[in-house]
Amino acid sequence: MRLKLREWQLVTYDSGFIPEFERNARAAQNKTTIYQMAQDQKLYDLPAYLDAADLALAKNEENKPKLLELLKSKDSGLRYWGTVGLLLQGKVDAEIQTALESVLNDSCIEVVGIASFALLQAGKNEKASAALIEQLKNNSQGSLFALNVLDWSQTDIKPFANALGSLKTNGNPLAEYEQRMIEYLSETNGLSLIKQPLNKKKNK
Repeated sequence: MRLKLREWQLVTYDSGFIPEFERNARAAQNKTTIYQMAQDQKLYDLPAYLDAADLALAKNEENKPKLLELLKSKDSGLRYWGTVGLLLQGKVDAEIQTALESVLNDSCIEVVGIASFALLQAGKNEKASAALIEQLKNNSQGSLFALNVLDWSQTDIKPFANALGSLKTNGNPLAEYEQRMIEYLSETNGLSLIKQPLNKKKNK
């Protein structure tokens, strides 16, 4: 069944094997639709992504060297699956910690987020927290992913209070989601963050 699924994914050009923000950004950079991008192996190497996903989702300790190697790839999709695989290993030893910290400034939002999540889960907070704060300060598309990571990791968000309070949630299409996450994290962690009213267009 797995082989049949793989055949179907290759025939239909399954575009879901790189994360959402990266997929959208790559299509925009190449001035193409996501569907067209997925049919161009130079832009979207689906066979390689399928192999990397199988490697990551196997949760096999013997795959660790291959996962570490994926983090060195020029392809953000492969770096993403390498990061996911190391997260799913369930433990962060010194070698994995060094590798994850090396991608905390990655160009791919989701690579930074997953690496930060893995480090926070392992109690390796310093560099991971700095990376997430940087995402929040930049008011980038990575802000929403960073907010989700703070939620998933159930970490103490007090060190993030200033970044959360200053995050501008107006002027981008994800504003409403970001505001809701800020309010949720504030309420569940006993913080009093200033709620910023959203600018909504009035119906004429």
